[in-house]
Amino acid sequence: MKTTLLVCFLLSTYASAAEIPGCPNCLTADFRNGRAWAQLDQAAKIYYLTGVMESSIAASADLFFNAQGIDGCDNPKSLAALTCPTCATLDIIAELDAFYQAPANRGIPVVFALPVCVKKFKGATAADIQQHVERLRKLFNDVK
Repeated sequence: MKTTLLVCFLLSTYASAAEIPGCPNCLTADFRNGRAWAQLDQAAKIYYLTGVMESSIAASADLFFNAQGIDGCDNPKSLAALTCPTCATLDIIAELDAFYQAPANRGIPVVFALPVCVKKFKGATAADIQQHVERLRKLFNDVK
């Protein structure tokens, strides 16, 4: 079952890498970024965010977890870092909107920005959040 879910996730990731008409530079490392996020209406953001959260639960990719500062998908902290069962979807959307207001964050793929927002909702310190954001900025600064 886990293999099937991983294959589905990878196929959806491949499909999502298609160029977005009228939105140049909306992909970073084949993931939709903050520029793509800004093109979505509220309903699309809800569906996108739901898909990201569900895919995060189902999939495992070492790069994804390592970029978040988590020690791989077998770490019990992995799921907790990616999900927030007590957070309202609209609150997470508002937080992502705020995150992407900073021009330096717009190249960070949404799936990598989500854990930053989850950390904030779960009470992480400003220093911890800033360190995480700086790590992501370095990782995706020059990636196209």
